[in-house]
Amino acid sequence: MIIIVNIITSAKVMVDYKCFIIIINDIIFLGGFKMAIDPVCLMEVDEKTAKFKTEYNGVTYYFCAPGCMKAFEKEPEKYLNKQDEE
Repeated sequence: MIIIVNIITSAKVMVDYKCFIIIINDIIFLGGFKMAIDPVCLMEVDEKTAKFKTEYNGVTYYFCAPGCMKAFEKEPEKYLNKQDEE
């Protein structure tokens, strides 16, 4: 049996934590990993393999594609304010 749980932190942090529980023969294994959230399209992005990232106000943001990164770099406050509204 595998149970996967999403724990989403504040939108300002833009991190989605994936936690999992695996039960094999009554032995419980716990684990997890962290996924960044693309601030433009809100897709999950693996920080370790992300090809597109940029820094704004000392925070690194990760993107699923170059178009999302370019849109963010052009108007970062538009996307950061959008997250505050949600």
